Amino acid sequence: MICISGDGGAQFSLAEMLVAVQESLPILFVIWNSNGYQEIDSSMRAAKVPVVGCDPEPPDFESLAKAFRLSFKRCPASDPKTFARLLQDAAKTKRPALIEIEAPYCP
Repeated sequence: MICISGDGGAQFSLAEMLVAVQESLPILFVIWNSNGYQEIDSSMRAAKVPVVGCDPEPPDFESLAKAFRLSFKRCPASDPKTFARLLQDAAKTKRPALIEIEAPYCP
């Protein structure tokens, strides 16, 4: 099972990550970290309102994973081969894991 989220949305799923660890659920959390709220940014631009508050600094997901005893890996968005390998490796463990994809902020 895979949970895909942006860095903003992932902050609403922290409790679920901890439950996955406590219950040994084989959920792979994939976080697209663009250091911003791109969907909100796009909506504000489309509505022709000033873009405000869309570039917050996200939490340190590696430290959160460590605190939750969650396997953690990171790769750049520009490296799909590494991401594919990380997905395969995580699937083999049958344990919860977190992969953070570092992506540029593109408003």
